[in-house]
This record gives sequence, structure tokens and C-alpha cells, in this order.
Amino acid sequence: MTTPKSTPTPTESSWQNTLDRVKEHVFSIATPSGSGTGFLVARSSDQKVIGVATAFHVIQDSYEWNQPVRLTHFASGKSVLLTERSRSIHVKERQDSALIRLKRGKFRLPKTTLERINEGYHKRAAVEIGWCGFPAVSPRELCFFSGRISAYLDEEDAYLVDGVAINGVSGGPVFDLWGTAFGLVTAYIPNRQRGEPLPGVSLVRSLHPLVEFFQEVTGAPTESSADTSITEPPKLEPPPGMTEPPVEKPTKQGRS
Repeated sequence: MTTPKSTPTPTESSWQNTLDRVKEHVFSIATPSGSGTGFLVARSSDQKVIGVATAFHVIQDSYEWNQPVRLTHFASGKSVLLTERSRSIHVKERQDSALIRLKRGKFRLPKTTLERINEGYHKRAAVEIGWCGFPAVSPRELCFFSGRISAYLDEEDAYLVDGVAINGVSGGPVFDLWGTAFGLVTAYIPNRQRGEPLPGVSLVRSLHPLVEFFQEVTGAPTESSADTSITEPPKLEPPPGMTEPPVEKPTKQGRS
């Protein structure tokens, strides 16, 4: 009688190996008004244009006021200051997510992007996942975090995650043990129902809309004249008995 194969259990060494692969795709993002994290999610067929995903609130002022954005590739240390003439920004404001399109230039990047979960599929509750970013308390260090999915929000194509997301980690990649990327960190939502903030959940948004948009605008100029708002679905009406939808764009205090 043969023993059935079991699903591999995440170990410290396997998460280390996964992080080593993921961090090749990660950028720190700095603007005149703040900082955050981003990561490579798409590239053109000729390899000349790339797409970097991040949270909208990280680059909101740059999008609205044509301010510069500095991207620093973590693995190589290569840094580029992007003016309005050298990047275009495309946002899903209500989902607090954004895509920065730019010419690859001299960035030494992996030949392929991280593997992504297939469209139409999602991770289930209780799955252990990891994410990484540059927390404001140590903005030069790429820090790793892990937790478990608490719930998948089908109407929002988003996840509630039992784990922390502190300032600076917003926009960071969210991935499973095997390095499959499926989301980006957008917020930490504390529990405030008893006065003082108590431990809450992180909010993770899907990558699919950003990647799909990149593929649709192949050949468009990578400058601010091409800035757009990505088409978003109609706002959900709150269920009976509720005054607000289950998940709304987080308040400023709740952002990571």
C-alpha cells in the first residue's frame, strides 16, 4: 500500500527561496510627498516597456499634480527619476491600485514577470501567503511578512488577510509559497469598534485589471499625456441593513 502524497508544508527555508525570486521584481517608490513599494507585473513583447504595479495612494500626488516619481530596483540598486515626460500612470482609484508604464532603460530585470494566478481563479481562505515591501520605519530594507487569507471578496476581487501591512509596504507584491503573484497590498484596516484600535486585517487587491490594461495599451506613449483612469465597475449598492458597502477605499489612517 502506497502512502498518498501530501501538500508540501511551508517551511522557513522555502519562504526564503521564494522571497529570493520575488525580490528580483521589486522596486521602492518615492515621491515628493511619500514612499511605498511597487513590482514588475508586465513587459512589452519587445522588452522595451515595462509595467510596475503599486497602490494608488502611493503615487496619487504624482498622478494628480505631475510630480516626479523615483523608482529604485531593489536587486540591482538602479534608480531612475521619472518626470511627467518619462512615465504614464493609470489608476483604479476606488480599488486603490495603479500601474506605472515606463521604458525599461538600463534596469537589469528578470526576463519574465512573476507567475500569476489564472484569471477567474482565486486563493481560498486559510491559505498561507507572503508579501514584502519597504516599511517607513526602515525604508531601505525589503521586509517580508506572512499571514493567512481570511476571506475572498468576490464582488471586489480582493482579499482580507490576517496579517499586518504597515506604512511603506503599500503596493508590495502578494504571493504564495511557490512565488505565484495574485495581488498587491493596499491597506491595513484596524478594528476600531471598541475605541482603541485593535488588530485588524490587511486588504489585498487583484493584479488582473492592471496587467490586462497594460496589454491593451501596447504601443501607447509612456508619458503623462497618456495618463488615464482604468475603467472600473459600477459602485456596489450596500446590502439591506448596511449604510456602506462591505469594503470601501480605506481612510488615510488605515492605509499602509
